[in-house]
Amino acid sequence: MKIAKLNAEQLYSAMLAGCHAVIREREYLNTINVFPVQDGDTGDNMAATAHAVIHNATLKNSIKDTLQSVAYASMTGARGNSGMIFSQFFNALADFAKHEEETLSMQSFGELLNKAAKRVRTAILNPIDGTMLTIMEYWSTYTDEAAEQIPCFKSALQNITDKLHDAVAQTTQAIAALKAANVVDAGALGFFHFVSGFSRYIADPQSLPKQDIEKLKPISHTDLDFCANEPPKDGRYCTEAMLTHDSLNQPLLMEILQQYGSSIVVSANAAQCRFHLHTDKPWEVFNAIMPLGKISAPKVDDMLRQYETLSLKKHDIALVTDSNADLPNAYFDENQIHILPLNVHIEGNDLLDKYSIHPGQFYKQLNSYTSNPKTSAPSTLAMEQKLRPLAEKYAEVIVLTIAKPLSSTHDSLKHVAAKFPNVHVLDSKLCSGAQGLLIMEAVEAIKLNKPVEFVLTQIKNFIPKIQLYFIINDMSALIRSGRMNKIIGKMAQLSGLKPIFSLNTEGKTHLVGQAFNETAALNKMLQLAKEPIKNGAKLKSYCLMHADYPQAAKTLAEQTTALFNIPPLYIESAAVTIGSHAGAGCIGIATCIA
Repeated sequence: MKIAKLNAEQLYSAMLAGCHAVIREREYLNTINVFPVQDGDTGDNMAATAHAVIHNATLKNSIKDTLQSVAYASMTGARGNSGMIFSQFFNALADFAKHEEETLSMQSFGELLNKAAKRVRTAILNPIDGTMLTIMEYWSTYTDEAAEQIPCFKSALQNITDKLHDAVAQTTQAIAALKAANVVDAGALGFFHFVSGFSRYIADPQSLPKQDIEKLKPISHTDLDFCANEPPKDGRYCTEAMLTHDSLNQPLLMEILQQYGSSIVVSANAAQCRFHLHTDKPWEVFNAIMPLGKISAPKVDDMLRQYETLSLKKHDIALVTDSNADLPNAYFDENQIHILPLNVHIEGNDLLDKYSIHPGQFYKQLNSYTSNPKTSAPSTLAMEQKLRPLAEKYAEVIVLTIAKPLSSTHDSLKHVAAKFPNVHVLDSKLCSGAQGLLIMEAVEAIKLNKPVEFVLTQIKNFIPKIQLYFIINDMSALIRSGRMNKIIGKMAQLSGLKPIFSLNTEGKTHLVGQAFNETAALNKMLQLAKEPIKNGAKLKSYCLMHADYPQAAKTLAEQTTALFNIPPLYIESAAVTIGSHAGAGCIGIATCIA
């Protein structure tokens, strides 16, 4: 039977079939991913977009409404260069589809593909031939040609698919990296599989109930070692997010993104977009775009740490912690420590601690926020995406979390880690700089190249030897968050009261002292920190933390150096997850007994 026109249901079902085909080829696409970045995730990224379409798009009454549903759905799952370009293709189709069209002929379908391909090319900052974009353009060209000779979808699409197969094969010669690896472009092949699945459905329609579609597993880097042979060159962090505004200023967004990074791709419609770029300072990107709309679904991948995982591991045991741990960035890098960022919610924006918002920015803006910033644990999906590749590439993985009473992060990680027998999750019963000192002890134990049981025992033995004390100078954050009664808080503010807090043996915060001026509070905090030494213990190390209070921390360092006869290991700005509750001006000390 000839098919001269496609209605909304046929188009929708064919697209689901095409997405299903992409998911089916996901792992192979990963293995041949060597361009533009050799990170082995093109299959993951395109499959994530396809998965979002399959599970979130719905059939509507018209072709345009159906394509808009597909486009919106694709943006919720789009990630990486390939996933973003794939999503932009769906958005372009939706934008150019006509409201009055109830069906698509071969000619109108070709015209739609042509406009979509041109839109996608403009959405890429530096479009390169021999990639997914090229296959999109060929699909448009071949459909236009077929419309003049074979006005039947069923007959034409098979011929078009054969031509596209040849076009994909030619990508090997189009780009030096592909030629050197003797592979075709992974994105081009992925899009070919979409077209192939689309065409097979038109030739032989079949039911594709959503519950039968394979669920997308989290990112896996199995068998990708040959791909990761060099560290990232143009921006360390693969950065993405959704941006929403009733009148989204896309030209301004592109202008801003160009100032901060490379590999820029934007998948957008009139009110919503998802952007992707590689940058060294993702927090500056998020700060710059915040005035343009509300940020959601942020994702920041450390491509340097990914490269090290695949090709440059220092030890057989991976160490993971959450972003609440305060340590110098150089220490994280020197010892290949993996960070799982906690979520921070500010003025309707969803952000990632330490990645999409920097402590320095946060504390300067804190008092200008109209609502109290909130924090939350990472999603279980984010946790699994962090742990799975580490569990596959390392013999053992140790995860040190913020104290269990302070966050649900520990319990959620324990649940996720149950899938991986070589992942060990420990409650540090600490936070901030104290958690940082415990990480340093874990690093030293790992360096001994002992069995994981030895390392875990060493870590557990050090937990009770680490103490944390901190002073809250400004109780505004506690009052705003509801953690302190408003009237009592205001009275304490007016009286100059400076409460001193610590963590008990389970990791719960409790009041250990107070003073009516900052000098007295600092002296009392230092006396509390010195108590174990008075009782005969030896101080091994200590660090200082502050919330936008560098001068006070420097003065405190001079006092502690004189008091303990050793300088602090480091002075670090407290994580946003600490400052959102403790407020600006908070200052503290963490000590470790030998």
